Amino acid sequence: MNFVSEYSPRIRSFPAALAILCSTSALMPFSAAQAQVSDGEIVVTAQKRSENLQDVPISVGVVQGEAIQEMGIRNLEEVSTNTPSLLINQSPSQSGIYLRAIGSGSNNTGFEQSVGMFVDGVYMSKARLLQQPFFDIERVEVIKGPQNVLFGKNTTAGAISITTAKPSDEFEALVSGLYGSDGEYQADAVLSGPLAENLGARVAVRASGMNGYLHDTFLDVDAPRIRDLAGRATLLFEPADALTF
Repeated sequence: MNFVSEYSPRIRSFPAALAILCSTSALMPFSAAQAQVSDGEIVVTAQKRSENLQDVPISVGVVQGEAIQEMGIRNLEEVSTNTPSLLINQSPSQSGIYLRAIGSGSNNTGFEQSVGMFVDGVYMSKARLLQQPFFDIERVEVIKGPQNVLFGKNTTAGAISITTAKPSDEFEALVSGLYGSDGEYQADAVLSGPLAENLGARVAVRASGMNGYLHDTFLDVDAPRIRDLAGRATLLFEPADALTF
């Protein structure tokens, strides 16, 4: 376990990008996230059940999916810049999570983190999984302090719980994209709605990449050249009000 006594945020410059956003529905893109915020209440699942954030006796930071969309957050490292006490180092070779200056470090890829990461309740043991595609998110909960009782081992410093967007009650579609310098691009598409009375589906796809900002004079190519494609399909079956699959 490592202790970080000082943190100096890195200053990075992002290329100017053109964003195009259109929706076939009058609803905001993340309706599932909006359903979690009603009458000024923020609903979280930090204690393995849906509760009002004000009623949870735990230090919890929440970033809603609507805010993620509006701020253009593209990964968990950018989430950490908007969350007090959270530091995430993300790089092609090593990654690490620190919460309240406590973490396992990034010197060994075999280490499991002191800050546990969960996606829809599934434990992500290795820090390298921080680099998984981050899109179509309902909310991110940063739960501070030891959480061994509720989340199990490897949550000495806390836990990060990521909840992906669920199928909506009404049909909706979202298409968004950006293009920047060095051939950088990102395109997202989401289609969600009911398939039957008690069955809903949601499909989200992201394509992203760039041509590179460094020129290799030996091979006469630009690097890094990135081409990524990711997708997620979700089915929600509710045979009864108190039973959900």
